[in-house]
Amino acid sequence: MHDTPLKGLIIDMRGNSGGWFNVLTGVLGNFMRGDAGGYTSNNSDIQARIKEQDIEQLKVSTTKVYPLLQNLPVVVLVDKGTQSTAEIFTAVLQSRGRIKVVGTKSGGNTEGTNLFDFKDGSRLWLAEEAYHLPDGTNLEAKGVVPDAAVNVDWTDYTEQDDPQIVKAVELIHSASTR
Repeated sequence: MHDTPLKGLIIDMRGNSGGWFNVLTGVLGNFMRGDAGGYTSNNSDIQARIKEQDIEQLKVSTTKVYPLLQNLPVVVLVDKGTQSTAEIFTAVLQSRGRIKVVGTKSGGNTEGTNLFDFKDGSRLWLAEEAYHLPDGTNLEAKGVVPDAAVNVDWTDYTEQDDPQIVKAVELIHSASTR
């Protein structure tokens, strides 16, 4: 590892199975503004456009964080367990050239699901939407391909020896010296 202070951010999305779409747009607002793609189904389109007024409506404090992060080198760690909104977060920022991605290809599980409750108490989660990037690329079943593939099982390593973290640190240091 380097002895110099790290002037960047490493976000570990390995094993992150995702979360809620409205949280995703709030978190993305810390790193970008503009078109982030969205969900498409047979019935509708749900766009993810990150605008100041949307951020204010979400009551998220990204307007204060965004200026601090907009030029900071960021590396995101991914693996096959990176799915859903964690995968979308990574793909959107990678497609904009905002981050570098290290690790192994993510899970390719980005569909939007809807919940249906039935009178007998049973429940159905039905995949009805596909996420697409601003350029129209459909993410479902593709996965995020790392900029720097480091094909190891990161759980076999300590944090200090993790080859994926070591590579992320190298990328941040090289970006900081440019």
